[in-house]
Amino acid sequence: MKNLRQKSGVRSIAFRIGISGQGLVSFDSKDQRFANNTFKNRLRGQGEENVLFAKKNYYGNEGEYKNKISASCLKRAIFEDIIPVQSPIVSHNTDLLNSFIAHPVNLLKGYMFTEKGESGIKRKSPLMIQDAEQVNDSKSVMETNSKSGQRTDTSFFQKETIGKIEYEGLAIIDLNELQFVSCDQIFERLCFNPDYFETYKEFMNLHFDFDQELDYYQMSSSIYKIPEMGYLLTESQVNYIVKLFITQLLQLNIQRRDAYAAISSLQFKFIENPLVDKVSNEDGWTSIETEEDINDINFNLFPAYVLSNDEASMIRREKAKEAYEKVENAAKNKKKEKEEAKAKLKEEKK
Repeated sequence: MKNLRQKSGVRSIAFRIGISGQGLVSFDSKDQRFANNTFKNRLRGQGEENVLFAKKNYYGNEGEYKNKISASCLKRAIFEDIIPVQSPIVSHNTDLLNSFIAHPVNLLKGYMFTEKGESGIKRKSPLMIQDAEQVNDSKSVMETNSKSGQRTDTSFFQKETIGKIEYEGLAIIDLNELQFVSCDQIFERLCFNPDYFETYKEFMNLHFDFDQELDYYQMSSSIYKIPEMGYLLTESQVNYIVKLFITQLLQLNIQRRDAYAAISSLQFKFIENPLVDKVSNEDGWTSIETEEDINDINFNLFPAYVLSNDEASMIRREKAKEAYEKVENAAKNKKKEKEEAKAKLKEEKK
């Protein structure tokens, strides 16, 4: 079993997620009643301005549907004990910001902190999670519920409910995307401010040994032969992040007042050659059930990025930087002229 989990040059890892529960845990707004007229007639609630519909995928013209747990709901549940809340206020303090972005979970989950008129700090998520869709034949119905307290027009409301329910979902970690962390404004992938790299390193070292220094790299398959400033995660660091994600996934348990959904099965598959190791192919899937299974997972990383700090590459980079700054300055000047013209017009109207 252990040898099945060891491959060389892994580009991504796919996960098949089974979820079982009772009731519905992911709800939409009341406007969903307009999404499908046939469905609306089948699950019509009295007082349609005060209804709760579960999130769904619709099929065909007959109002057929499958209930689902949205990807955003799944992500929040997977990481909520590590990231209970994400607030833009952290971007106003250097230590708070770096403690947040220099966490293994956020290297995987991604983030964005922007300010008006600025590109900000951002990282594209290497993690793709699909909605988990219902796979059993249970049918949902509308139930009338009441709120406690003084009776008002909204004391009674309609809420969709269901009995036992099972879902299946898919997640994929793009290891090519995960392994490189950029801090290059030219490519508009400023994952952290290089001016605070020493602070960033301090927080990274709280989670694993981190002794990387900034250098210039480029994607080995890219047509752009212009190096990008950043650092590469080591193979052991990538393994650590993947195992942390699997640990969180195995603890998935979404609780509501009258419903729940919890992980029931988990399988993974290494994708080394995308033309052969297809997600739809049943070969190569391995179940994960215990902490020992997680510890057994080790893989060699496909080197998607190569060091590119030779003289010719740096000359091309300098030219690209000059062109980028020229465009940026032109945009800033245009914005300034527009603001000055607006202020002048306002003054003339007085």
